[in-house]
Amino acid sequence: MALFARLRNGRRKSKTVNGKLSPDLARKVIRKTAKGNRVESYGDAKRAEKIWRRAYNAIPEPKNQFEQSVWLEIFLGDVFFSSNAYEEALPYYRSAYSNVSGKGKSNSYLQMRLGACLLETGRHDEAIDHLWHAYQMEDSQFFSGTDAKYLDYLKNNLNLF
Repeated sequence: MALFARLRNGRRKSKTVNGKLSPDLARKVIRKTAKGNRVESYGDAKRAEKIWRRAYNAIPEPKNQFEQSVWLEIFLGDVFFSSNAYEEALPYYRSAYSNVSGKGKSNSYLQMRLGACLLETGRHDEAIDHLWHAYQMEDSQFFSGTDAKYLDYLKNNLNLF
């Protein structure tokens, strides 16, 4: 009945406006994402994942058209990466990287995580490209919060230092 009333009044809410998320939907996604971040910061990664997934599922298809998908896909990939489930993390990182907004390709953290994930899954040629891009965007200090093997792999294969 409510749907009929909205249609009759011509007020059916659109999820997108000019190829972007509608302001209402964008605010909803941002609020859910922030809530997931708070929950995750308290150590409840499982609950944070559920909140992020709800925010991600609110974004219409094709999701790679919207820049909000980039950070949600990174967060969801990180959930799997942190539990060493690299094959499960990989599709999220790849999708974030290929987002048409370009926000994935210009994100050094994503480049590093994607490279690390590719290295962990034995895709060494692809891994070195992404790790190198992350290194170029930042420097060796950027890798200080990660396992040293990723920077070591880069050093050993590109003769960096």
